[in-house]
Amino acid sequence: MSRRALRGGDREPVWRRAGRELFDRFERAVASSSLSTPTSVAAAAALGAARARLAGRWPASAEIAALFGTPPRASRRIAVRIGALEAKNRLTVRRLAGSSLAPFASLVRWHDPRTTAALRPPVILVTAHFGALHLLAAALDQLAGSRLVLRWSPLHVPGPRERIASTSGGPESRANALREAIRELRDGNFVLTLLDGEHGAGTVVTVLDRPARFGSGAFLLARYSKVPILPVVARWVGTRVVCELGRPVSGADEAARWLEKELRQDPAQATLGLVRQLLFEPALESTEAGFSLR
Repeated sequence: MSRRALRGGDREPVWRRAGRELFDRFERAVASSSLSTPTSVAAAAALGAARARLAGRWPASAEIAALFGTPPRASRRIAVRIGALEAKNRLTVRRLAGSSLAPFASLVRWHDPRTTAALRPPVILVTAHFGALHLLAAALDQLAGSRLVLRWSPLHVPGPRERIASTSGGPESRANALREAIRELRDGNFVLTLLDGEHGAGTVVTVLDRPARFGSGAFLLARYSKVPILPVVARWVGTRVVCELGRPVSGADEAARWLEKELRQDPAQATLGLVRQLLFEPALESTEAGFSLR
């Protein structure tokens, strides 16, 4: 099925655009209000679900059915839940901009409370555009050890034990970030990076029977530093966030199987960006890193 068919055509009706702008105003009002964090998350979720239910988009149930193979009614439920998730994530981004994680810290916990005592660096942590991605840092703040986060730009004001290494720019910028990550691992700290998204060098994997490109950074770091790779996710559970570690992975294909398992277990944790990346990614080829980490 084509992108145009899945999205119901390219032209947005006037009424739909007006509705989208109205929901945007409501969401911004909630984000800037004095509501408590749990109450604002609940309000954002209600708005996001209503938006998805009324518009039949963001995402469309046809997109969900095409990706997960679910029947129409189940696809509709998943689409509405993803609409709620997207609204909670938009609220998070708006409230974190230029601020610390403190207002959200009380909402975040580990699925296994023993994780905070059992997990010791150096470890490479990998995650994906899944669930409450932007609040994973609040769970990592509970661990013993500092961390370096490889990302395009800071989302929130980093805490005292968190540093950001920017991967924006060309190959040399990404190589510098990876060299910094190697030093961080040698010093006995954590490094966190995303598997999916925009990358330079990448490896093509299969997720939900569709091609996806995973960045090579985590696997290059593991090869050079002889450090394990552990996948980690942050899930929205109502107005709370629960984080969980997966089993160690040794390569991109194994990491893809981990992500597929998480998506099949709870499809409504898939962000809209990940859904559309899997649905509409053009033909892919693996690319090799064009720089040296030495």
